[in-house]
Amino acid sequence: MAKTIQIFCKNNNKKLEIPIGSTLSDIFSAFGLEMKYGPICARVNNKVEGMHFRVYNPKTVEFLDITAPSGARTYTRTLFFVLCKAMHDLYDDCSVSIDTPVSNGYYVDGEGTVIPNTVYAKNIVTATGNIAQKFAIEQLAPFGAFIQNDAFWDNQIEQIFVSLDAKRQPVVTLVPRVGDQTIYLGSLEKFEKKLRRMRIFYDKALSKVGWNKYSRFNLEFDNQVVCTKRKKR
Repeated sequence: MAKTIQIFCKNNNKKLEIPIGSTLSDIFSAFGLEMKYGPICARVNNKVEGMHFRVYNPKTVEFLDITAPSGARTYTRTLFFVLCKAMHDLYDDCSVSIDTPVSNGYYVDGEGTVIPNTVYAKNIVTATGNIAQKFAIEQLAPFGAFIQNDAFWDNQIEQIFVSLDAKRQPVVTLVPRVGDQTIYLGSLEKFEKKLRRMRIFYDKALSKVGWNKYSRFNLEFDNQVVCTKRKKR
């Protein structure tokens, strides 16, 4: 006879003897629970686990659906994985970036003043990623103002993405409005020279062959535009 363990379910305040090693999906079925949106995950001894989690000791279990905060977070993360898998199946050379929520975001005006995000703002340059407030005020705000005040780049750039390099220093990637290529600036040091170099390259070369021949432009190095050709499918 198979060994069993006792499981207490907080959803209906009942106990059941369950075969050892059962998954949370098995346990949910054994209790005969009905949830309008179905179980997304479960809190097992107050630790959230996926429905594939196997139980080998007596536990207290509470099944969660999408209406619970932990269930909603699990559902969202699952969708991220599905999105990444779908994109990589469709596009061999794609890169997927998923930003963190902007509930603690803020605006920085042209004077470098921080404005809470409860204030309505328009005509803004969107910057996402790993952005320290000091970097936003001292470097990102002047850079954003430059983009906005330059007719060419204001029409070209949709988003500024900030990440950290191997030395934990902020580096910037620009996302154009059209196409799926990116422009990597590296640090914002001498950004005007970097963008001027890119503009010359655009006028002399890209205007003839088009943006879509390349997937990435690297302006990090002096006097160079390093282009990565798009992989043929």
